[in-house]
This record gives sequence, C-alpha cells and structure tokens, in this order.
Amino acid sequence: MPALIRYGIAAIVAGFMVFAGVALAGAGHGWVAGGFGCFALAPICFVAWANAVGARPSRPRAVATAGLALVACIVVAVATSFEGFARFVHHWSAVGIGGILVAGFAYLNALLVSAVTIKRAG
Repeated sequence: MPALIRYGIAAIVAGFMVFAGVALAGAGHGWVAGGFGCFALAPICFVAWANAVGARPSRPRAVATAGLALVACIVVAVATSFEGFARFVHHWSAVGIGGILVAGFAYLNALLVSAVTIKRAG
C-alpha cells in the first residue's frame, strides 16, 4: 500500500479519535476523563493503524501500541474513579447508545487493531 494512503488512513482514524474526545468530554459537562483519554489515544491509534495497513507490519510496534493503549485505558479507568462514577453514569444515561458506540470505537480501536496486527505479523 502506498505510504500516502497508509498514513492517510491512520490520520483519518486519529482525527476520529480527537472528535471522539470532544464528544465524550461534552464541553466539560460529560465524561471528562474519557474525553482526555481519547486525546492520549489519538497518536497511539495513528501508529497502530499505520503499522496495521502496511505491507509488512511490525510485531514489536504492534505489541508496543497494544501495551500503550492498555495503559491509557487503565489510566482513564482510574481517572474516572477520581472524577466520580456518578458523573460517568449520568453522562451515559444522557447520551444513550450513541455515546456508547463512540466510546467503544475510541477505547477498543487501538487494542483490536494492535491484536490483529500482532496475529498478522507473527
């Protein structure tokens, strides 16, 4: 796959992660920890996708992106507990299934792509 297309796909996914962060944070009235977690995951997703759609994906890079994504998810879970789970539940009751889909895309994206890349590279 040409580098332009490869990095274009990765940039589009990273852009979606930034938009997911804005959507989840909800101008400070939403799930703030989840929103900021998306901003941290955007560059990780860029590297994961650029590696995944390459002709010869790198297994060490895929393991690194999976590890970094997992650490980011753990940090978001801890930050959510500090923020208060009541605020988290209130946000999800307000946004419904759309918010769940956005969060699912955001937080499973890098993990799943990295896992598939590890399998593909090995």
